[in-house]
Amino acid sequence: MEAPDVKTAQAGLRALAFAQSKVAGSFTHTPPSKVDQKHATTITKLNQAIEDLGGKELIQESGGVDLAVETKKTSREELEALAKQANTTAGSIATEQGRPEIMTEFRMPHALGDEKVKARINAMAQAIEDLNLEEDFEEHGLDDFPDTLRNAAIGFVSDEGSKGTALSTRVGAGLAIPGLTRTIKSAIATLNAMYHNVFPGDAETLGAWKSASHIEKVPVRKPRPPKPPEGGTTGGGVSPAT
Repeated sequence: MEAPDVKTAQAGLRALAFAQSKVAGSFTHTPPSKVDQKHATTITKLNQAIEDLGGKELIQESGGVDLAVETKKTSREELEALAKQANTTAGSIATEQGRPEIMTEFRMPHALGDEKVKARINAMAQAIEDLNLEEDFEEHGLDDFPDTLRNAAIGFVSDEGSKGTALSTRVGAGLAIPGLTRTIKSAIATLNAMYHNVFPGDAETLGAWKSASHIEKVPVRKPRPPKPPEGGTTGGGVSPAT
């Protein structure tokens, strides 16, 4: 996925977040107006294009989207520390309840690659819910720990391989990236027209929308001019007489 396409995808994510949160309440009439319906179908189209490009998480990892709800980046060390917390707490619960089998789901991810550590963290979050241990973890001082684990996994950026390559691989050859980015641009243009018509004179809303939907340009390096040949300029000078 080329850099301009990544920038468009990121703008699409910001625009979608804006449409679904900042102004959503203005498009909920009963019965729905034509504007409400158009707004909803445009959001659906925008969301589908984002999903076809790999989804929110993958697009964020490909360049770091500046959203109000942007996930904090997580290091490998932080991820392992959370795994240790889960492991230690599960061990305490297993001992208290006489359920040693609990620990099968909370083994430490030693000597695993980054993606496998991330998968283990997500598996621990799921195990807490599947084994109905949420309250037990809360009693040990870890409120909403499954969400904490999942958010850390989402924010984890692996050093293994190229994120841009991962995004291209996820999209696959069967989906035309230019077509999807055109869909995102079209949806943003539609929402832009609607918001200027629905919120005329609302500088705060329109200013926030402009910031959210702006597609950043990729800087282009201009080639350096060639150095002039040594000995001065060339040209049709007169040869000295002999």
